[in-house]
This record gives sequence, structure tokens and C-alpha cells, in this order.
Amino acid sequence: MEALCRIWSSARSSARSCGRAGRPPNRASVGVEPGPRRRTPGLRREELAQLSGLSVTWYTWLEQARDITVSRQVVNSLARALRLGPSERTHLFTLAGLALPAERRRPHPVDPLVRAADPRFLELWNEHGVAGFTSARKQLIHPELGRLNLDYSKLVVAGDEQQSLIVFFPADDTTERVLEKFRP
Repeated sequence: MEALCRIWSSARSSARSCGRAGRPPNRASVGVEPGPRRRTPGLRREELAQLSGLSVTWYTWLEQARDITVSRQVVNSLARALRLGPSERTHLFTLAGLALPAERRRPHPVDPLVRAADPRFLELWNEHGVAGFTSARKQLIHPELGRLNLDYSKLVVAGDEQQSLIVFFPADDTTERVLEKFRP
């Protein structure tokens, strides 16, 4: 619960103002009467509570990290009201410590030294962006081998979505020749 509340405070701010695909939610499209002009876009606490079917008091307690129990129904209501995409919804369930119907994922802690080593990493980490895994290509600079172009993919254990293996393989002939030297 503490992990949910710690991250929820900053996540809800960006979610209330950004919603899906980084666009501010259209208040009229979610059934909220237009009001006076605001300094910041997005939904207010009271509006989000109303759209989620929660009392403002209970929603405020959630933001304040009070010792309350969050149900799957509440998390689902918040995800729906915030119009979260599948990856963001999965992340919200993870923060609440609740399993999605088919899987349960837990965030991995990040070493403070790793955060401090790269200012851009810290910036991205603080955004709390959430996206599902996609296969892609990485370019690594190895101190002895030089530039390596690697494709990577995720292999999932059948019947257990929690277990997976990320596999890197050469993306071009040059990388393959360099790595061939290290084959047993």
C-alpha cells in the first residue's frame, strides 16, 4: 500500500493532466460540466473521485497514504476514469499490489547509484512513464569490442507470464563476426 501511495501522488498528477497518449482529458468528454478557466489542465480531485465512483474523502485518503484497503474494483474504476492504456493500467494494478486477471507483476527497485550515474535516466524515471515490452534494436559500445548492434526479444514461459527471458542477438554481419570470436 505504501508503494502505491508514494508513487500515486505524482502519478495521479500526471495522469489527471495527461491521460492516455499524453493529452489532457477533455472534461466534457468524461461528463464533467465545463467551468471557469483553470491554471492547469486536467481533472480536479473532486472530479476524478466522482468519475471513479469514490467519495472525495476516501480518494483524498488514498493520496495521503492513509492505511486503507484498495480493492480491484477501485483500481479498475480509477484506471477507467483516467482512461489509462493497457500498460498504464497494469502498472496501476502493480502499484496497488493487486493481480490482473492473468498475471501479477512487481516493479523492480532501482539502485540509487544507477540513477545518479545518468541525469537523463533520473529524468525519465521521475516521469513514471509506463509502456509494455517491445522487441527492438540496441547499440552498445563495448570497451574492447567496439560498437555492437543487437536485436533483442522477450521469450515468455508458457503458462507463466511472470517468467521471461530477454535474448540479445547480432543485428548485422559485423556484430556477428565480432561476437563469433567469443563462442565456446
